[in-house]
Amino acid sequence: ITIRIVGVSRVIITRLTPETKRSAQIVATDAARSQIFGHATLFAYGNAHTDAFDTTRVRATNRATSNLVDDSFGDVGEDTATYAYDNATVHSHDQAAVHATDRVSLVHQSSTPAEVEHGVTVFGPARNNIRLRAKET
Repeated sequence: ITIRIVGVSRVIITRLTPETKRSAQIVATDAARSQIFGHATLFAYGNAHTDAFDTTRVRATNRATSNLVDDSFGDVGEDTATYAYDNATVHSHDQAAVHATDRVSLVHQSSTPAEVEHGVTVFGPARNNIRLRAKET
């Protein structure tokens, strides 16, 4: 089963049980806005905007925007914009713009500079492609 969120749809998805190989695929595209919670994985592309919480996973490409919060995970690339907070983990590639704060872990392979604050742990071959942002007081 594939759940496709298209157009200017707005959805909130919460998955309480861990995913299995038979779990539904969730895809957001176009200008869809989605918030996901729990044990869900969402594939976002084509200007989709996603807010991910808890232990969710987001795979974003093609101009998608993601906000990753809590212990969420993002695999982002191809002209995406990602904002990561709390304990999120981000793997970036292919001109992904990443803005990270708090205790985020970033594996940076993107040619686009990532903007991070103190406290972010950066790994990966592009870890020297980082701009340190000073916290506002």
